[in-house]
Amino acid sequence: MPRGRLVSAGQVPARPPVDGGSASAAGRLMISRSALGAPALTSTAVAGAGNTALATRLYPLSRDAEQAALTWYQNDSEHWPMDLVDQLRAAVRSHGIPVPASGPVDRAFVQAIARLQRDLQTRQSTPLWPAPTAAQTPVPTPRAAADLRATDLAATDPTRPPGRITVDGRATPSLVTLLLPTGLASPERIAWMAGSVRQGQALPHDVLLTYQQQLTSVFDRANLALADSGAPPMVPAYQWTAARWVPQAAGYHAISFDARTWITKVGACAAYYFDPDLPESVRDLRIGGFVSRVYGQARRAEQHFAAAQYAATLGHPTGRIAADLGIPQSVAELAQARINRRQPLPGTPGWNFLAGCYAELSVGGSSTGAMELDAQLTRGALARAWDGD
Repeated sequence: MPRGRLVSAGQVPARPPVDGGSASAAGRLMISRSALGAPALTSTAVAGAGNTALATRLYPLSRDAEQAALTWYQNDSEHWPMDLVDQLRAAVRSHGIPVPASGPVDRAFVQAIARLQRDLQTRQSTPLWPAPTAAQTPVPTPRAAADLRATDLAATDPTRPPGRITVDGRATPSLVTLLLPTGLASPERIAWMAGSVRQGQALPHDVLLTYQQQLTSVFDRANLALADSGAPPMVPAYQWTAARWVPQAAGYHAISFDARTWITKVGACAAYYFDPDLPESVRDLRIGGFVSRVYGQARRAEQHFAAAQYAATLGHPTGRIAADLGIPQSVAELAQARINRRQPLPGTPGWNFLAGCYAELSVGGSSTGAMELDAQLTRGALARAWDGD
């Protein structure tokens, strides 16, 4: 099945597919950006003369930096089996960066990773897509699809902007996660989520679901995908409004996962997303925007649970896990109880996801913003799958 292509409603399985974690997901980063109207990730995607100068200084790596990266790989060789390196080579090549298709970690591989990091860093210097302002007001008339897409798929949570990706040629677990997505970010899971929700929307015309039933249906499917990863379900908390159209206050469209309580807060936007009086094409676009937002928050929940699982494998007590990651004690205990459930082996994309999440989300973590970028890209990929592209 082509990347992101929906299966028909009658073919959607009841449960999400088992995550393959294969190199077939290598093109996700570029595809997701294209779906959101951002430029494809290439070596020329540089934002501003100052960033161009910075990128020039960082790439290509100096001989000493190149050797330091090679030493880093050699000192951690058990985590770099040939099949993982070849998957990363395929991912890098999918972004238009020339590198041999197969072979061990060498200087060419290190420089190719550094070039990709440079491209990521220069793209992160500006927003990946426009964020909505708090003063925006929904208009009760159909708008052009492109205008709706720009609004509904805008970046959320401006308090957590992406950080900076270090340009050093080292494929850290966080970078591997961006290139070889697993879990909810895998193409198979994304296609299942989009197809499953669409199947639930295909009801007889005389069957009308309430806003709450439709919202709950989306969360039920996202939580089913989370359960397949071993994570506990998100708990939605809705904020309702009686008026169909109200001035948009801050948080009107917000759908935000709070790891401290494991609650996902949904702003007073039910009428905006599920207004039955809208033309079908406009309503479909808006529902797709809601589904992609919920799925992006589910990815954040999966990230925190993965980090907790990794901390458990390190032998950390549940109290420390909860404190380090800012999650409920009960979630930490569940992560510890499930560390042996289909636990990925070192040197696999799945293991890198666990390690990358822990490195990014724990107290004193690297905070490069890779996991935030991963959640945004997952959301964008779901939006593309919803459109059947």
